[in-house]
Amino acid sequence: MKNKLLIFTIIFSSFFTLIQAENKTSSELPQKYKKWLKEEVVYIISDIEKDVFLQLKTDRERELFIGAFWKNRDKILGTPANEYKEEHYRRIDYVNYNFGRTVAKPGWKTDRGKFYIILGEPRDIERFIGVPEVFNSEIWYCAGLSKFGLPSYFNLVFFQKGGIGEYILHSPINDGPQALMANYWGSSTDYSAGFRTLSNIAPVLAKASLTRIPGDSSISLGGASLASELLLQNIYTVPQKELKD
Repeated sequence: MKNKLLIFTIIFSSFFTLIQAENKTSSELPQKYKKWLKEEVVYIISDIEKDVFLQLKTDRERELFIGAFWKNRDKILGTPANEYKEEHYRRIDYVNYNFGRTVAKPGWKTDRGKFYIILGEPRDIERFIGVPEVFNSEIWYCAGLSKFGLPSYFNLVFFQKGGIGEYILHSPINDGPQALMANYWGSSTDYSAGFRTLSNIAPVLAKASLTRIPGDSSISLGGASLASELLLQNIYTVPQKELKD
């Protein structure tokens, strides 16, 4: 029993020391590299890459890592330019300019900014601005991403919750049709009633409020699609799927 306790104590102490070392490494990271890790590549870096980066001791090692990070994502080898890197920073500039000017945070931190950085520009955007009884909303139509295991066609809805502030991602399960309407006094759990009401105002938006996947056979007027929530998890893994083995 004493031997088991001693072994456990040694293992626990070693683990605690490792955790302290990792925290120390993260806290002492120079601002330049902290910004790169927590802002510039926060949506595309893999967990393994992040763990390795935090263990590096010198700026030279970090620079070599960053160089390899982008090279491993270069889509067209043998050219001076790194198309993946250029496109990534273009997306960051785009969202900071277009989504961050009217809210109290940089554009890359907004919901629209996050999905734009991960997925790129949507195929089309349908806006519902100034529609009576409906909070300002957008439907992003996305296509051409089936190579990442995503549906060939899907949509994301963003809306101003309560009619103010930034556009946030709408959830068919957690928000439903009701969240998109102003002055709606019906039940917050009766999605069928909310759907019928919204259909009379904005039929296209009503359909998108129940599922992110057009033609989703799993939805019914009594609820919303679970497949829509699973879709999000697949979207978050897109940057990892672009990595070379």
